[in-house]
Amino acid sequence: MTDSIRVADALRERLRLALIDERELLDSVRRSPREPIPGVPGQERCRLTLAVRRPLDPETSEMRSLEVRLRPASGGGLEICAIEGLPEAG
Repeated sequence: MTDSIRVADALRERLRLALIDERELLDSVRRSPREPIPGVPGQERCRLTLAVRRPLDPETSEMRSLEVRLRPASGGGLEICAIEGLPEAG
């Protein structure tokens, strides 16, 4: 799949704080099967698992399960608008 997918600006800081590489996330979303979200026209979701560096031991990783929600983006393509499974901000 060569979908044009981008991350919503509001999520970028949360990804950085969670030590999730944006490029790796985008690659995983492109490769993962997506399904429509019932009752939310135009939106899709996918479930994936990423290896994420541990904050206190960056040489090791932990597996993190995420549910990524996508919506049509202005100008075409899709935008990641929500990610469940990230640590809470703050």
